[in-house]
Amino acid sequence: MATPEELKITFKSKLRQSTLFTGLDDDFLDKLLEHCQYETWPRGHRPTDALLQEQFNIVMQGRIELSRINETTGKKIVLFLLGAGDGFDVVRLLDERPHPLVAQAIDDLHLLTLPMTTLRGWIQTTPALNHNFLRYITEQLRGMEDLASDLALHDTLKRLAHLILRHAEPCTGEDAQTTYHAPLLEGLHHEQLAAMIGTVRQVVNRHLQSFKAGGSLETPAGRVVIRELEALIRRADVHMQRLFEKTKTRRKRY
Repeated sequence: MATPEELKITFKSKLRQSTLFTGLDDDFLDKLLEHCQYETWPRGHRPTDALLQEQFNIVMQGRIELSRINETTGKKIVLFLLGAGDGFDVVRLLDERPHPLVAQAIDDLHLLTLPMTTLRGWIQTTPALNHNFLRYITEQLRGMEDLASDLALHDTLKRLAHLILRHAEPCTGEDAQTTYHAPLLEGLHHEQLAAMIGTVRQVVNRHLQSFKAGGSLETPAGRVVIRELEALIRRADVHMQRLFEKTKTRRKRY
């Protein structure tokens, strides 16, 4: 079992790789960790609204989805799929108002948590942290714009292609020169993917089979491996090609 000092070294290394805390000096990271608690949430856990109102959560390992659910119909749309280095809930952090999101752990989740009030104060007094949060919020706004555009302007096949391409990262090892994968999407059920593009499980299954039949995609053991990147981009659109070219060298998640 890791000692407190070993955990601190691990957490600092992971925080440095996060968009939210990159570039901050050791003194600030030490202060941050002094105010943080380490928590684990089991897969499927849904934190209470009161908890999300009081504490900011930084993902160290695992994935969590933030969604809206129609209580009458049960229909769900996933607004954010978050992984290591991400933080939530940024909207509550900034405006201090209730935010009707449902958060649910997709995997066993490892988190650092700290009081919202503490982090708000640091954002106001630490320019580098303020800059990082502005950049992070901009990324989330662009994601929301993409989701809204997909739902209003594109059919479900293009929506699914867009979803996969947005999460694509270069593979390493033997396939590094020829394939990409989408680690945040790996192991998700078709129903979960459907909730990310505003459709149903059967439609996602049909489109995935189409991608696989065309040779552009494989899903061995729940992984999402893109064998023919250009073919998948063609199934999307020209806009997605430009977006992917700008982001395909994105920082890999730890």
